[in-house]
Amino acid sequence: MPPFPVLSSAFLISFFVTVSSAFLLVLFFMEQKKKITKQMLRSTVFQCKRMLQIFPLIVQYSWIQAIVAMCVVPPTLYFLLQPSGARSWFLFWTAVWLICRYFARGGQCKGISKGRLDNKVVIVTGGNTGIGLETCRILCFMGAQVVLACRDAAKGGAALRSIRATQPNAKITMLSLDISSRASIEAFVREFRSLERPLNILVNNAGVMMCPYGTTVDGFETQVGTNFLGHHLLTHLLLPDLLKSKGNRVVNVSSLASLLNTPGGLNDKIDFEKYLRRPPGKGFQERTDMLYSYAVSKLGNALHSRALHSLYGPKGLTSVSLHPGVITSDLFKYLVPAPVWLLLKWTLLPTLFQTVTEGAQTTIHCCISEDVKGGEWYHDCRKSSATHPMVFNDEQALEVFHVANRAWKITAPLPA
Repeated sequence: MPPFPVLSSAFLISFFVTVSSAFLLVLFFMEQKKKITKQMLRSTVFQCKRMLQIFPLIVQYSWIQAIVAMCVVPPTLYFLLQPSGARSWFLFWTAVWLICRYFARGGQCKGISKGRLDNKVVIVTGGNTGIGLETCRILCFMGAQVVLACRDAAKGGAALRSIRATQPNAKITMLSLDISSRASIEAFVREFRSLERPLNILVNNAGVMMCPYGTTVDGFETQVGTNFLGHHLLTHLLLPDLLKSKGNRVVNVSSLASLLNTPGGLNDKIDFEKYLRRPPGKGFQERTDMLYSYAVSKLGNALHSRALHSLYGPKGLTSVSLHPGVITSDLFKYLVPAPVWLLLKWTLLPTLFQTVTEGAQTTIHCCISEDVKGGEWYHDCRKSSATHPMVFNDEQALEVFHVANRAWKITAPLPA
């Protein structure tokens, strides 16, 4: 019979997962104030099937490895060490924590300590918080001239002060940008050009996730309009600046969540135009629509990179997309009630998820590595094929690219 701590740990893990799931379900149905419907059951069954379908793709990612390691490796270590008493518990749970943190850490960019981006101008959208702020911080450390683009001037100013507190000589400027507004995007481009600087790297990082249904000032669904369409227009307007520079790059921060894009199969064609102005569902359907819209917006980011590579790769533009990892950031704040989110943010998630510094590693890798190839997908600071199969479909990428052009009424391949 296995030693007591092994049985206890297995029981505690199972108990925690069961209670947490039940708690979240109770909160959800209390909020909905509705009984379980056939629609909910069908949606749950479908999502279970989808997870089984995509499991081979995501099994290599760190959070799966962390769970497996947490359940298998510590008991094995215990059998080998055979400690006793309080020392047994201490060593066991220390091993669990260290293994979880090791796998959650993900890949690390090896060029940060010696890589330099002196005199390179980099725009980072959403640079006032999360991995965007950390990306700006690391780029400044590497000597880049960073343009921090964000919607909230007060938060942007606070971000600048936090960077300059540790790097007094940081070359960083903050410009206002609401990526969900065409007028704001065009004003940002004009203001950037008034600085009379070249542009070497554009990091499309800003985004929202699973927010309540709404529309942008231009009439698009909030998540698709912000995450995908806004960055498409910004990139389009800045292409002349990028193409004038040598070693130019567009880095689109996408997500593995793109796998959860539609009620169909992974290989089914997606009607992107339907999602641009998709009306809200009701009750449970609203939640699933929020997930689909976010997933489609992130798939759009990846397809945008692929299309840019096809169209402008021959002109010297390197465009890539990436999955930063599962990160403890405010993107998750809409998924659960605020008190639950704050509890998870400051207790469990920092142990299992990546920190913002760890989450920014792949973005930095895509900015500085000489091994980066245009049109590819990156995760853990390396090229990967473990993503939505559509990401590597040039025909679909160009089709979605033209959908975005039509949405913004862009008719020329490049702005005049």
